[in-house]
Amino acid sequence: MISTAEKLSRLETKIEKRKAAIAEETKKLNADLAEYDKLCLLALADKFKLKGKDLFTAIEREHEQLEKLKENAPASDAETLGQTSFFESKHDPYED
Repeated sequence: MISTAEKLSRLETKIEKRKAAIAEETKKLNADLAEYDKLCLLALADKFKLKGKDLFTAIEREHEQLEKLKENAPASDAETLGQTSFFESKHDPYED
């Protein structure tokens, strides 16, 4: 029968191997994610037919416009649930 000390030693070895494998897989994952990000930027560059600073400026401008639209957007669907018109102020669809 294996002693508790021997079991602990084996588990420690197993844990260290797994930690090393996780570290290696994390490194590979990060490299794959970086490559994916790079390819996404290349796809955007192709789509907008822009490169470098021009692409960055276009994305930045689009983001600013999106933020402005969000600020001026009407009430959310959750707030208007049950309303038949935006002119009535009904917060509970079951009230009547």
